[in-house]
Amino acid sequence: MRHPFRHTAKFHLPWYVAAESACFHCKQQFAQVTMLIHHINNVHPEVESDAKFVPVKYQIWVQLINGLLRELARILEVSYPDGLIHFVSCLNIPGNKMYGASQNLTFRTEEVFLADIFCQINNLSKFNFNIFDNFGQTYIHSLLHWKILKIVISKLTAEQQNLIQTFEEQKDRFGLFNGCLSTKPTGPLMAVDAHFHLDQLMVKTGLTGIHELDDMGTSDLFKTKLSFLIANYCNPAKFPSSAERSEIRKDHRIRLSFGMHPRIVNLNSTSTLDRFFKNLTSILASSKNCIGRRMWIGYYR
Repeated sequence: MRHPFRHTAKFHLPWYVAAESACFHCKQQFAQVTMLIHHINNVHPEVESDAKFVPVKYQIWVQLINGLLRELARILEVSYPDGLIHFVSCLNIPGNKMYGASQNLTFRTEEVFLADIFCQINNLSKFNFNIFDNFGQTYIHSLLHWKILKIVISKLTAEQQNLIQTFEEQKDRFGLFNGCLSTKPTGPLMAVDAHFHLDQLMVKTGLTGIHELDDMGTSDLFKTKLSFLIANYCNPAKFPSSAERSEIRKDHRIRLSFGMHPRIVNLNSTSTLDRFFKNLTSILASSKNCIGRRMWIGYYR
């Protein structure tokens, strides 16, 4: 094959891996920068800056790569990043004729640039030009080498290989974000939600307890770790009881706020609203409460 890298980038790797020759507008890989420029000029010249890999795309690209590597680890049933690094090291790639790999694999110039961005944004140690150390161990950023990544993907079944190439598009169809939503390649995604409805969430998801919130979201694609939440209650008819509030408070990540949605005011009689306000008043009389503004008139810490 005359140009193994171009073939691999276009047909065997996700479209965004070789970022310098990828169209970020169409989500296509062209394997050559000249082909990319030709495509942009002839198909959508009006969005040139959106299509090219420019500095504003660096963060997005790292998110995509983080998501790709985490997905690889998930499919291979290894931890991330240590398990994935160990998996690659055990393949004995340097000098292995089966893989067509030379003893001293080197990064392409473009890969050096991308790997350096990957290390910087992920707060990793400074980029190391060596793909393998003297003991045959590798580094997480070495998976950005096109041949290393291709070899790892080749260990998957045909169905899994197709998933790796298209899972970002599949996530998009389900309304999920690109990448793993994290700027760090280790540990779960730390999430904060300043306004959510715990009562509605429990009903719609069928959760049996608050502890299950740690597994919310697309846990098969990425893992979340909820670090702080404010649960808003806007329908006085469905406020949690004192006992239920005490139970919720046992989870120190959650704070409660109480108020009345304007729609509730419009749909109820004066007598019903009086009863609702008395309930709110009693909650405000409890400790650790204060008056809020707009529709929230109580805040339970």
